[in-house]
Amino acid sequence: MRRTITPLPKRVREAFEGRTYLSLAKLAKAFQLGENTLRRHAVNGTLPSHSKGFGKYRIHRAFTLGDAEIFWHRLQPPPVPPKARRKKKLTPAGVAKTTASGLVR
Repeated sequence: MRRTITPLPKRVREAFEGRTYLSLAKLAKAFQLGENTLRRHAVNGTLPSHSKGFGKYRIHRAFTLGDAEIFWHRLQPPPVPPKARRKKKLTPAGVAKTTASGLVR
């Protein structure tokens, strides 16, 4: 069972060009998600973040490219196991015949 890792979208990589971190609003725009959605992921721990400043109520978060990659890989669906093959019961031809009344040998 192999898990295919999809690369980070191009628009997200381009958003980080020349920058070490992005704000919540800019990362939300790059991922094409809502700010509240990303904020919820940051609070839940799905999206790693770094707090800026010393705020207790309005926490300003910064996100690095590594944080975005971790988040992207956590969003990918888990690998699907291959379907189990049924073992066919092989019977030699002519061993059993069926009739209207049932099984006759």
